[in-house]
Amino acid sequence: MKIYLEKYNIEKRVEDELESLDKDEIEVLEKTGKINDSFYWGLNFFFGGVGGDLGLVIVLAIAVVFDTYHPHSLLYFLLAFLFLIIGEMILGIELYGIGQAYNEGLLKKGGILVTSVVTSIIGFILAYMGLGNVISKLKSGFVTTTITQQSVQSSIHQIGVGSLNAYGEAHIVIYTPSPTKIVSAEIVGKSIVSSFIIPNLLSPGNNDVTIHFGTITGLTPNATYTIKLTLGDGKTIETTVSYKP
Repeated sequence: MKIYLEKYNIEKRVEDELESLDKDEIEVLEKTGKINDSFYWGLNFFFGGVGGDLGLVIVLAIAVVFDTYHPHSLLYFLLAFLFLIIGEMILGIELYGIGQAYNEGLLKKGGILVTSVVTSIIGFILAYMGLGNVISKLKSGFVTTTITQQSVQSSIHQIGVGSLNAYGEAHIVIYTPSPTKIVSAEIVGKSIVSSFIIPNLLSPGNNDVTIHFGTITGLTPNATYTIKLTLGDGKTIETTVSYKP
């Protein structure tokens, strides 16, 4: 019974760690798939199993003391124990998945150990510490940074560094997730503008774009310059080129 109480206390700490996240952070976890339905099912299985086992242990203890053993008590206990095993397996798998998603070694090890009733108490201790590390990452902007990076990758942007030659031709590679029009291009700081862009209508994916600025002077060989592109929707993006005369 002492073991069950200890496991319940550890699991309660894990629940408290989850509750320390505010609503927005929980939504981020759920939207990124880090906490999903099976994770909550695992928690429910575990709480149900531990609660059932604790109750039955108390009932059996009372039955032994007062000699009021019920013929079905052992069956109920075994069913609750099976319920507990299933819950720990599901929860262990989900804890491991969260640890893998956030590269948290303690949580992964804890998840593996939680799947076994024999080692689950050690697993919950490791999972408790690992989950605390994951929550610290969340609160420090780990998830926000990841989502921001994904957002950048899904928007229009330059691939690599382009080139600019002495004839005023700039060659850049632009990625766009949807058809996009380039209206004009400007070499920032030099007031050199051009609307002679081939192609000026970009298709989804990577596009090799050539911008003709005409004769240019006053640029430093091997220096890098910023070319600002104005898009059809009025937005602008900045690209980088290396001047090689």
